[in-house]
Amino acid sequence: MIPLHSMMSANALPALMKTFGVVVLLLSFALGFVKGFRRVSWGGLTWAVAGGTFVLIGRALPSDNKINFIVILLLAMAVIVATCALFGTLGHYLRPKMRWVKDDVNGDTSLAEFGLEFEPEYLDYDGEHEYAPYGKRLHKTGFGPPCFFFRVLGGLTCVINSAIVLWLAYSLFILTINATDLAQGSLGVLIQGKWPELLLEFAKQCTFEIIAIGIMMVVAMKGYKKGMIASIHALVVSFGGVLAFGISFYLPFSAQSSATSGFFKPLGTLVTRCTNVFVNFEKVSRFSGVLGRLTAGVCLFCLALLILWLIDLVFKKCSKIIHSTAPTRVLDSCVAFILYLIIGALICTAILFVLATADYFGIFYVSKALSEGAHLTDGLIDFVQVMLDGLMAPYMF
Repeated sequence: MIPLHSMMSANALPALMKTFGVVVLLLSFALGFVKGFRRVSWGGLTWAVAGGTFVLIGRALPSDNKINFIVILLLAMAVIVATCALFGTLGHYLRPKMRWVKDDVNGDTSLAEFGLEFEPEYLDYDGEHEYAPYGKRLHKTGFGPPCFFFRVLGGLTCVINSAIVLWLAYSLFILTINATDLAQGSLGVLIQGKWPELLLEFAKQCTFEIIAIGIMMVVAMKGYKKGMIASIHALVVSFGGVLAFGISFYLPFSAQSSATSGFFKPLGTLVTRCTNVFVNFEKVSRFSGVLGRLTAGVCLFCLALLILWLIDLVFKKCSKIIHSTAPTRVLDSCVAFILYLIIGALICTAILFVLATADYFGIFYVSKALSEGAHLTDGLIDFVQVMLDGLMAPYMF
C-alpha cells in the first residue's frame, strides 16, 4: 500500500498530473466521438486557433526593438475578428439548426378553435402545453447521427478543448511557482531540469498572450450576441434606476431643497408642500421636515421611473426597427463586437494592474512570469507600470 504522503510529495506530483491529463483527454475524445463534430463545443478550438495564430505572428515580429503597442493591440483584434468570422461561417453551415417553416402538406391533423393543429387521437391536451401555429412546423437539420469522419473530428475537437484548458492551468501553476517564493520550497523541483525549463520559457511567451486573446474574444462574442442597442438599453435601465434612486432621495435633503427661485424652485415647492401635509398632523408634526423630504423623494423617484419607462419604450422601438432587417441587425452586432473587444482589452489591463501591484509589494514578480517575446502582455504591463508609478510615487519613500 502506497503511503498518502509519498503520493502527494513534490516528486510524485508530475506523474499524478500526467495521469490526470491523459485520463481527461481520453474521456474528452470519447465524448466528442459520441456527439460528433457538429454538436460539440468549438470554444476551446476557436480559442486555440486565435491564440496560436497571434503567438505565431508575434514570433515573426522583431523582438530587438519595441513595436508600437497600439499596432500590437490592433493586430490582436484583427486576429480575433478573423477567427470569429471563420468559425461563425463554419457554424452557419455545419451547426444543427431549428427553425419554424410553413407546412404546405395537410397531414393527419385537425384545426382547433383558435387555429392550432393537433392529432385527433390525442384528446387530453392541457392548457399549459405550447402548440405550434397552424400551418407551421419545427424544421430540424443536422440532428441525425454523425458519420465516422465527424465522430473522429468531434473527438479531436474535444481533445483540443480540454488540452488548452489543461495547458493553461499547468502554465499558470508553474508561472506562479516561478514568480513567487514557492520556487524556494519543495515545489521548486517542478521547474528544474531541461524539459521543465523549456516548458517554463514557452509558458512565459504564450500563457498570458493566449489568456488575453481568450478574454477579449469571449467578451466580444458576448457583445455580438447582445447587440449595441440592447447593451445601451441594459446599461441605461440598470444604472439609470440606481442613479434615479440616489438622486431622488438626495435632492430633498440637499441645500437646493429650500430654493425659492431659479432651476430648483419646483424642488423647493415640492418639499414645502409635502412638509406642510405632515405639519397638520399633531402626532408627527415634530418630524414633518424629515417625513416631507422622504415623501418628496418618493415623488421624485416615481417621476424618474416614469421617465425610465418611456426611455425603455423608445429603446424597444429602436431595437424592433434595427432587428427588422438583416443589414441593420448585422451592423448593430458588429459595432457591439468592436466595443466589447475594447472592453475585453480593458479587463486584461485591470488583471495585469493587479499583478503589477502585487509586484510592487514583492508578492508576485511579473518579470519572472513574462518574457520579451510576449508582445501584447508586455505592452500592457508597460502601460500599467507607468500608471502605477504615477499612483504610487507620492507614497514611496
